[in-house]
Amino acid sequence: MRVVRNICFKPANIVYFINSCVKKGGAMSMTRVENAYLSDYEGPVFPENINELNKALDKLFQSDLRWPSMAWEVLKQIAKPIPGFQDYLGYVRTKDGYTWLSELSFWLESKEREREVVILLPLMNDNQMGNGVSLDRSIAAYHTGGVSAEEIETIVQSLISAMGKWMGIR
Repeated sequence: MRVVRNICFKPANIVYFINSCVKKGGAMSMTRVENAYLSDYEGPVFPENINELNKALDKLFQSDLRWPSMAWEVLKQIAKPIPGFQDYLGYVRTKDGYTWLSELSFWLESKEREREVVILLPLMNDNQMGNGVSLDRSIAAYHTGGVSAEEIETIVQSLISAMGKWMGIR
């Protein structure tokens, strides 16, 4: 059973929506926000390859995915072939008050219990900030109990590869 977290619904004016959902004075690009807790999950965690995924997402955004609705469709297409991909949720809020662009969830095989990895993707700033990346903050991973660091890193690597393939065939 999935628990739906605080979701911010978009009004007609997307610019107003993004500005009202993003925490003002928040983190700079690719900053790892350690207190961005997500209800019902452990984390955030930042596997070693998370910066590579940040750069891949930024490159994807810089192409022509500036509008969230476009990004959502493409992200679903990218994640769909990855083993364990289950769901996509738009606009998820963590306990630090930040609203993320989306959540990608992946279920891992287990006989004992349900195990899940969730990847939260941040919004994009209007202009380049630090590190040559325009993401509001670093992508973050979350998980239920019993998920290893290697399993999280494997999912992150799968997303990196899938984004690279998608950009290569466009």
